[in-house]
Amino acid sequence: MPTERRNLLAVSVSHLLAGTALAAFIPFVPFYLEELGVVHAPVRNVWTGLILGTAPLLAAITGPFWGALADRVGRKVMLLRCLASIAVFVGLMGVAREPWHLWALSAGQGLFAGFIAAGNTLVSVSTPDERQGRTLGAVQGALLAGLAIGPALGGVIGDRTDHASVFVTSGVLAAAALVVVALVAREPDAPRAQRGPILGAVRRDVRAALARSQMRTTLGALVCFRASIAMMYLALPVHLAQLGGYPPAHRSTVTGLLFVAVVAPIPLLAPWWGRRADRIGARRTFVVCALVGAALYVPYAFATGAVSLTVARVVHGVFLAGIMPAAYAMIGQLAPRADRGATFGVTQSALQVAMAIGPLLGGLITRVVDVRWTFVAAAVLLVGAAGLMRPRA
Repeated sequence: MPTERRNLLAVSVSHLLAGTALAAFIPFVPFYLEELGVVHAPVRNVWTGLILGTAPLLAAITGPFWGALADRVGRKVMLLRCLASIAVFVGLMGVAREPWHLWALSAGQGLFAGFIAAGNTLVSVSTPDERQGRTLGAVQGALLAGLAIGPALGGVIGDRTDHASVFVTSGVLAAAALVVVALVAREPDAPRAQRGPILGAVRRDVRAALARSQMRTTLGALVCFRASIAMMYLALPVHLAQLGGYPPAHRSTVTGLLFVAVVAPIPLLAPWWGRRADRIGARRTFVVCALVGAALYVPYAFATGAVSLTVARVVHGVFLAGIMPAAYAMIGQLAPRADRGATFGVTQSALQVAMAIGPLLGGLITRVVDVRWTFVAAAVLLVGAAGLMRPRA
């Protein structure tokens, strides 16, 4: 099997499994804290923010380092490192006994995070430029399939057993992804020779990645997009609780299905959007999807129950499916092949910052005004993303 196909297969499967592993537990951290004895809601919310925010922040700091190191020592070994960190740190969360145990393990996982950037780099350097959009679209489709399966899986396990079992299951899934990459993936070319101290090289790589204006605007647009998505982590459970209409004993399952709904269409549509980006241009595809996605936040505010809110999420996912493939296609075209590890590392750092600030921003809005205003703020962020990516004359 050609290296391009081997790496596409290995990374797609690993993204599916690792995406499932992460998505299985993220929506249910507050419920696990309850099981650990944190019953006071304000305290539980603080711990939830710390646990969910620490890993993205640390990943944002270390992302460029790991990305640059991948260009020097190999992309496959960096992907294996990331998957191992998920298997170990997330798996150990299942035996935590105190909230600070969860926080410390989350910090450890964040320090060694970056499987998306590592996998995307391995696929990108194996793929000709004319197929970047469709190939990365397929990889994103696999990742988003995992993100669709994860919340449903975690919700069912949490309702039928306990939420500690969700973390153990996530660790096992990540370990399975590691085995697939180890056995199937191949390094497409020899890593670059070391050239000076790694930290100095990282600084040079980051400056080179940010020197291009198109790269800066693309990263800014991605931050706006991902922050709008991350705002929903707190806003949607609060909104769903206010709407009611579901059995309390099934709250994990219902919450999980709500998060599944928005990503359910994406695995099927992401490759199609990727091919469209190759054909009509990544910028134009991004702008269309972002503007329609902004408009589709409006039905969230007018949902009357769990069913109507779920339907709104499914329709929303149709257009959100095109944003990441278009952005990654553009980044793959902008970055020199030898520097794509560093470039995707910087990209992932920007996304991790957005993942950290999104829930915080959503939480601040819900403290001051009605939760529905969170959907307005998310729509504004997507309009801003479209503005940054509008085609230049």
